[in-house]
Amino acid sequence: MSTQPPSRTRFYLDKRNGKFMGVCSGIADYTGLDVTLVRIMFVSAVFMSGGGVLPLYFIAGFMADDKPRELVIEDREEQRFWQGVRASPRRTARDIRSRLREIDRRLSYLSKVMKSAKVVDPARQEQRDTVRFGATIELADENDERRIITLVGEDEADASSGQISWAAPIARALIGARVGDERIVRLPAGEKSYEIIAIRYPD
Repeated sequence: MSTQPPSRTRFYLDKRNGKFMGVCSGIADYTGLDVTLVRIMFVSAVFMSGGGVLPLYFIAGFMADDKPRELVIEDREEQRFWQGVRASPRRTARDIRSRLREIDRRLSYLSKVMKSAKVVDPARQEQRDTVRFGATIELADENDERRIITLVGEDEADASSGQISWAAPIARALIGARVGDERIVRLPAGEKSYEIIAIRYPD
């Protein structure tokens, strides 16, 4: 006989993190509020009601079930997700649909990239004296300030380490250049001239 799995949207006592009966920690786990704040609010409610809320505390402590072991979540992101589901199921459903649409768009993009992708081994470039995909280029600007960049695929680009996408403006301006050539690069800040000092490819 099969049994129903425990519900993630139901209130449970959290004796694992509780001080007494696990009611306040259960409320904190259910709502996402800080457990200390929940305890302060409860103590304040006790004083303000003249102890009138204490029976409710004990009723919850005796009637609510302990949190099942399989629902103990160590991942904070997953825990916040389920707290959001309990707080606003409709909003969470919209968020999930939005994320799925974004994933679908990303998969569609990657599918197109894979279909049009060509494997290029920089070490096998025949015209090694000109700038092509995979080249490492040493440049000098008008002030003789040097920089070294490598032309890579769009998904490999990392400008901070000099890995520049082959589709970037500076890369498009350099394609086909040889040592000693000067190229004008149109950047958002304006045009800049670079001289090609050296071109290298992997061996």
